[in-house]
Amino acid sequence: MREQYALVSQYSTKPAAEDGQSAAPSDADVSALTVAEAYEHAKAEIGDDLIFLPSADVSIKKFSEYKDPGKLHKALLDVANAGRRWGDGTLGKPFGEFFTDLGYGYSAKNPAVRDRRHKRHYEVKYKDNLVVMEPHLKVDESTGPDQCLRIYWYLDEIDKVIVIGHVGRHLPD
Repeated sequence: MREQYALVSQYSTKPAAEDGQSAAPSDADVSALTVAEAYEHAKAEIGDDLIFLPSADVSIKKFSEYKDPGKLHKALLDVANAGRRWGDGTLGKPFGEFFTDLGYGYSAKNPAVRDRRHKRHYEVKYKDNLVVMEPHLKVDESTGPDQCLRIYWYLDEIDKVIVIGHVGRHLPD
């Protein structure tokens, strides 16, 4: 299935530079957009390089006060670039190193998913199964919960695609 979309995806996103730098910003001035508009704009650019679950759409609606829609947009494009490269075997380094090179924090594991009090926050329905979103991108650090952007996902190892389940506030841990 990914092969069917390879040509479309090639033109729907702007790939990262060979030196690992971030994808170029889109032509639109995303800083003038709302958080919801920046999210939808990124999803349209990303196409099939990521799968966005309905839970991600719900979570972004609760994050409307975020101060930097442009940063949100860029982070989603960078996750899509990593996912595309992971899927086709050209990532060339672990996710953590890839995202650190772009200036993000990253966690592959999260102890909260094994804590029965918090596990439900990390579970999402994907392909009729309950899966756990453990890897996540730490876009920025902030003391205010409405300014601490996180992107949580599940790695579909079979289809080699990142499945986004939450975009917004830091989930409880």
